[in-house]
Amino acid sequence: MPTPSSQRIARLVVTLALAALGVWILWDFLPALIWATVFAIATWPLYGRFVRVVALGEAGPIAAPLLFTLLIGMLFLVPLAFAAVAL
Repeated sequence: MPTPSSQRIARLVVTLALAALGVWILWDFLPALIWATVFAIATWPLYGRFVRVVALGEAGPIAAPLLFTLLIGMLFLVPLAFAAVAL
């Protein structure tokens, strides 16, 4: 019968192996995930104000994040579209 300390060590090894496997799988996506985290943290206060200003009633829990995401997406896509047309 395994001892509790050996089970704890095995659990730690499996956890570390799964974490390492996750990082290995996501390695190519890490820069995008880091930028997404930066943008999410940077826009959180703006989103809080947006939710307070845009009182959407019962549709608020779905509509407010959707509208904010569309606005932020447009903030990045419109200049890219102008640049693509200019090129």
